[in-house]
Amino acid sequence: MERLSIYISDRMVLKGIISESDKPDYCYSVQLLLEKIAGLTLILISAACFHMLVQIIAFLVVFISIRRFSDGFHCQTTAGCLCASVLMCLSTGITAPLMTSSSAMCIGTIVVSMAVIFAIATFNDPDMELTIEELSHLKKRSRITVLITGGLIMIIELIFPGEEIVSYMALGVIYVSVKSYALHKKNS
Repeated sequence: MERLSIYISDRMVLKGIISESDKPDYCYSVQLLLEKIAGLTLILISAACFHMLVQIIAFLVVFISIRRFSDGFHCQTTAGCLCASVLMCLSTGITAPLMTSSSAMCIGTIVVSMAVIFAIATFNDPDMELTIEELSHLKKRSRITVLITGGLIMIIELIFPGEEIVSYMALGVIYVSVKSYALHKKNS
């Protein structure tokens, strides 16, 4: 990915799209974008192979919408991240049936997960060097997002108890809380 991002950035400089001084920032951004595309592609192909595409998409919509503000545990390598992400998504196929067996358990687990995310919110990752204002803004967005998303999932669960797709959405909240808690413990 790194070589491809360097190549793309070099081409952008040659075409006059960016300046040479902006190249490192664009190279990094392109690499992140390529890694995300590769990861999502691998997850969706794996989900399709296991006949879980719609469920995994529901999971990812919730997971990504909350995680983008809440942060969480990060792998050291791109390959590790890809493997962990695919395994995490596919593990929802094992844990989702547990959630559909009891509406009370599903809602209770969502409430606990929301509380964890609400309490932890996000961290000032040393690599990001956020200002106090930026961190405060991210914490606020994280809390609002989890309240809205978790609240909607609980309402849907009350209307359609035991619905399989709701359990995948609930797991999106739960997995973000686990990842946030893991990062919190690592940084404590």
